[in-house]
Amino acid sequence: MKNIAILLSGRGSNFEAIAKSVATGRIPNANIVIVISNKPEAAGLEIARRLRLKTLVIPSKGKERADHDREVVKALQDHNVDLVCLAGYMRLLSPWLVQQFPRRILNVHPSLLPAFPGLEAQEQAFAGTGRASDADAFRGRDGQIKGAGDCATQSSYPQPDRRIGGRS
Repeated sequence: MKNIAILLSGRGSNFEAIAKSVATGRIPNANIVIVISNKPEAAGLEIARRLRLKTLVIPSKGKERADHDREVVKALQDHNVDLVCLAGYMRLLSPWLVQQFPRRILNVHPSLLPAFPGLEAQEQAFAGTGRASDADAFRGRDGQIKGAGDCATQSSYPQPDRRIGGRS
């Protein structure tokens, strides 16, 4: 059984999909052991609590990146985590943190990379392609995570009628 940690900062839609996949066996031999957020108000934490998963808030506001990353790594190690899933985690990870979990960090990104990086990726994708239905997952390597890891999967879903932000 592999122990999975989820890092999130927002509403938790990617996390919820992962949790459902674990619960139904679509992701076999896996157990979500901890859900960590840097934002105490993150809606994803409530989803985790509803699913009776352990949650932890490690606030990042006002902290040095190195201090915050040390706290996150300690929590991950305390829970014997095998795989770290960044599911809407809105912080850049330091190279040091990534090095603590070589090839064991999966970053879910809501658009195709490298075409639409960073924040507002779905809006960028819509403006560039007319659809907001692409996704990437990257494994962190060599102390990098921001789209610089090995691509684990990349998918494009043709949904020409799907519009975001009220655009048509």
